[in-house]
Amino acid sequence: RGLREPAPLVGPVTAAVGAGAVRGPLIGGHISDRRGRRPVLYTLYGCGALALLAFVSVGRSPMALVLVGLAVGLFSYSEQPLRQALFSDAMQGVSARKAFGAYFAISQSMGAVWVTILGVLITTSGFRTAFSIMAASFVVAGLVIFFGCRETLVAVPS
Repeated sequence: RGLREPAPLVGPVTAAVGAGAVRGPLIGGHISDRRGRRPVLYTLYGCGALALLAFVSVGRSPMALVLVGLAVGLFSYSEQPLRQALFSDAMQGVSARKAFGAYFAISQSMGAVWVTILGVLITTSGFRTAFSIMAASFVVAGLVIFFGCRETLVAVPS
């Protein structure tokens, strides 16, 4: 209701986002095993930001919304598993149980705060503003990876 779009449009858009969210991590993981986590994450963050901006810019064309929804799913939902893999690759000489416990506690806590912020933004400023800020957060995340992470390459058998 908040989007003011009819259910026959929302259903296919949601299905496209879901399809991209399932396929994206599989494709991204496969590519990142060969090309490295960081370059793939940069690509996902950049394309995800563009897809989020496009989602609120393409208008009401059902085909355009479905295609952009697929792009949102492919790029926006693929980064979290790759971020987790980057973290795993970087762990050396530490307890994996403790490290991932901290990772998930921080990640889930920040995710809960982020969802609350987005809800307030949507309520007070609308979807366009919220999606624009989500896109900007992807750029910031890419910068954090660029300046704050060192990737240890792990040989993966072909």
